[in-house]
Amino acid sequence: MKINQIGIIFVILIVLIGISSTTGFSKNMSTVKMDNDCSMWIENMTVHPGETNVLIPVHGSWSFTISGYQICIQFNNNIIEIIDVHWFSTIGQDAFIQDWIFPYPDVLLIGVFWMPGSYKSAGSGVLAFLMVNISGQIQPGETILDLSNLGGTPPIDCIYSDESSVEHYPELTDGALFIVKCADIDSNGNGPDIADLVYLVDYMFQGGPSPGDCCNPPW
Repeated sequence: MKINQIGIIFVILIVLIGISSTTGFSKNMSTVKMDNDCSMWIENMTVHPGETNVLIPVHGSWSFTISGYQICIQFNNNIIEIIDVHWFSTIGQDAFIQDWIFPYPDVLLIGVFWMPGSYKSAGSGVLAFLMVNISGQIQPGETILDLSNLGGTPPIDCIYSDESSVEHYPELTDGALFIVKCADIDSNGNGPDIADLVYLVDYMFQGGPSPGDCCNPPW
């Protein structure tokens, strides 16, 4: 067998091993339920270039007892560096965080499972806090934290698991990070400049629109 053929086979084996080792919900969960009796969403927030240790809440609600959940988030890793995950309560049997999943370098997969007897009853709450750093080299604008269902085996999806190991796919709502500069009073992406001063004077003495940026989140 030629050397280049051996090399190709070796690469294929590495890829297969990488796929099979991806952490996620086990496929022994025999049933999948697609419904709207549960949801996940990421809170909208205003952040600033170069800001560090920003906590972004991931919320959830469910109308049944859950034994665990999994959250799959796609993000722009040129803008956001996810440095840690904080759980909303004491974790149970197992918890995992994967910030690089072949072939998705910009996907975060996090999840938690509880021991029987400590399952969570129907309710809602913060599932996790993402701790992130914001790049200091970006212009003001909007970036999205995308709750995703990417599929695969095991699934790289947003999932709740109930007491009977039935997977529930929640209704998903993405989160927006509005990136602004504190001195950009007119929220036009530039500043501080003379236009910001004119805008502020107009607001204070002429009844003009209120300042944007840090004073008023843009949603």
